Amino acid sequence: MTAQHRIAPSIKETHKSFSSRDKEKFNKPDELYYPETWFHFVDGNVGKDGIRKDLEAISEAGIRGVQFFHGGNFGGSWPGVDNPIYCLNEQWTDLLSYTAKVADSLGLRFTMQVCPGWSMAGGPWIEKENAMRGIVRTRMDVSGGQRIVHDFVLPENLSSEDKDYRDICVLAFPRPAGDCGEDAFLYELDKPVHNPAGESPWSMDVEFDTPTAVRSLEMSNARDLSHDYAYEPACEVKVEAWLPDGSVKTLLDAPVPMSAWQVPTQTMTLALEEAEASKVRITVSHRRQLDLGTLRLSGAARKNGWEMQAGQVLYGIPHSSEFSVQSPDSYIGKGEVIDLSDCMDGKGHFEWDAPDGEWCILRVGNVNTCMKNGPAPAEAVGWECDKLTPEGADAVFDGYIGKYEKEAVHGLLNGLLLDSWECKTQTWHRGMEEAFREYAGYDLRPWIPALFGYVVEDQRQTAKFLRDWRGLINRELVENFYGRMAARAHGRGLTVQYETSGGDVYPCDPMEYFKYADVPMAEFWHHSNSESSVGSINFKPVRPTASAGHIYGKTRVSAEAFTSFWLTWDENFRQLKENANRHMAQGITHEVFHTYTHNPNADTMVPGTSFGSSIGTPFLRGQTWWKYMPQFTEYLARCSYMLERGVPSMDVLWYLGDDMDHKPDQRPDYMPGFNYDYCNQDALLSRLDVRRGKVVTPEGLAYGVIWWPSADVVSPETLEKMLSMVRKGAILVTTRPRDVSTLRRYDTARFDASFAELYGDGSSDVIEVGKGRVYLDTPIVEVLHREGYEEDVRRGEETDWLHRRTRGADW
Repeated sequence: MTAQHRIAPSIKETHKSFSSRDKEKFNKPDELYYPETWFHFVDGNVGKDGIRKDLEAISEAGIRGVQFFHGGNFGGSWPGVDNPIYCLNEQWTDLLSYTAKVADSLGLRFTMQVCPGWSMAGGPWIEKENAMRGIVRTRMDVSGGQRIVHDFVLPENLSSEDKDYRDICVLAFPRPAGDCGEDAFLYELDKPVHNPAGESPWSMDVEFDTPTAVRSLEMSNARDLSHDYAYEPACEVKVEAWLPDGSVKTLLDAPVPMSAWQVPTQTMTLALEEAEASKVRITVSHRRQLDLGTLRLSGAARKNGWEMQAGQVLYGIPHSSEFSVQSPDSYIGKGEVIDLSDCMDGKGHFEWDAPDGEWCILRVGNVNTCMKNGPAPAEAVGWECDKLTPEGADAVFDGYIGKYEKEAVHGLLNGLLLDSWECKTQTWHRGMEEAFREYAGYDLRPWIPALFGYVVEDQRQTAKFLRDWRGLINRELVENFYGRMAARAHGRGLTVQYETSGGDVYPCDPMEYFKYADVPMAEFWHHSNSESSVGSINFKPVRPTASAGHIYGKTRVSAEAFTSFWLTWDENFRQLKENANRHMAQGITHEVFHTYTHNPNADTMVPGTSFGSSIGTPFLRGQTWWKYMPQFTEYLARCSYMLERGVPSMDVLWYLGDDMDHKPDQRPDYMPGFNYDYCNQDALLSRLDVRRGKVVTPEGLAYGVIWWPSADVVSPETLEKMLSMVRKGAILVTTRPRDVSTLRRYDTARFDASFAELYGDGSSDVIEVGKGRVYLDTPIVEVLHREGYEEDVRRGEETDWLHRRTRGADW
């Protein structure tokens, strides 16, 4: 039987009426509300006496639990460690068991990261068939009217044993106009551009001997422009064409969208309005140093933002060019895609009687992405598990948590943790085609060229397919990884909590996977006010996680607290308190310290051991301020108690839309003094209703207004739900969508009627629908005031604040 240490308060506890008992509980919070800490073994530097000393110090400091990690690759043995241990061997298993037993004797909750290292879910027991996989292709161009005989040879980057290449299909289609081959561009930058901030903008001209069609631009994404400012690119790109008559046409004028700190590819493709140009000028305006590594101008049509929309990498959809129009002959007709898989044998030998014309042939396969868990001791490193099938989740669970819960910590382990997603993206699993047909209702294969940037039918049709594709990837990740891990944990009597993946590195819904967490977990950094990526508000924002906690009915939103890359040993309580306050005001209710690094020596090496030399804030028994920790942890416990009483009081529910885009900029200047939660499509459809003019959740959260600020596309399901809620009395503030979001079948007559009822005929910006109203193209604050809502806080943009309520109290 697992030792009982609850992970969060119950709904009954949080929702009960406020009374004098709350004053008593505030003054002396239950142990449930005290913070926890990460507890790291590092490489082989582990000692039994040190374990007991560490855990006793943790308990005496008012910390209620430890979350166990074993990190590695941090420099080998430390002074005083004569017999380093090896991760996963018998001695390690005994020490893990000892750690859990000591924690239990001290009344500490005991949680384990799901694998060695902090990222993410893998190990040496994962076989290639249960590893993460990605879709790839090689291309061959041929002239028709003859029999094509060819032996496909995989390039070196796909042919290694570790890559484990497996074929999917062979497809052919007529070569589109302007597509002159795999690496044929109208212009390609021959060396990187480094332009100082003070010399912005940077521009260059490309001149042609004869008018030439231009259709797409490939350039560095925000991550490649500057790793430090991947989330704050502050950069715009403009493309102008000089036409034969001497006039100038703007083909693109768009901001570079935010990207992510970890990307499999460092480029992005922007669709251009087509033009026959004698000269093209490309201008990049930039607030900071410009480091442009890639710039390619092409006559080929490519799907706008295809790298993101195909699920390969996370960056914001470039909305300014999403509806670009090019010549139909530069696109591929869906009916023109021919499946030639039967023309190739298992060794890559291909024969085909090609019809007349110029043809592109794609050999499409999938490979192991070769992502590994880490940083961990070398002996504990292996493939990251498949994140899109239940078999992948089972493999990683059975090989670590399942194994050692039986062998070392049975009855002592309380929960598992899934920490940092640092394994890039996954775009394939063995049953992907069947899963897509079941999910979307149509065949994947004719659309596969779109997964590599080709435009099938037109830009909009391709975008709809790619939205369906990302919808499937999101479903597989949510259900088959996060849902399956939660089910396996709960089957052992364990709780599960995890940090961000979607909207962080993976291009999927940034909220839905948290519905399976017992406690959603964000992170915040020490020195976290900078605009640079690590620690910036857009790097690891807590609001999407806090919103998921609210909208999915969780009573606790925890955070990896005070992580850092700037360890200086002068950290102090004033800094930590201010940082905690700022993030509690954004929705964090409980802290898990980053980090306590195990000191294998009982009484030496003062003040202690840093983690990875400069990582984290050193919460250690040898710290000069450690004896004052009980006052700090009591302060945090009192805050947690009040933050987990009642429900948040929010006026605005910000709907993130149906295009599954990057998370919004976390510095909105639209509504100072008002607070808001984000809402995703899954929660909109499954958890929201309207009562007395408010949008409500089953747990009693109530929002006055739904705000949908960028409604380029709408799904049939969202349209019906929005219409139903407005009829019941909801207030919707939005824009008129330009298109439906999907290729899945739907009742077009019903869709058109619902659309007309919800959005009107264009003659008014306020549409009365049933008991509710729709405001079109109206500033959110203006609507809030017109509907009788006032700011909770004046000058709210200058203050850290939040607002909660329950029966008998409002604070």
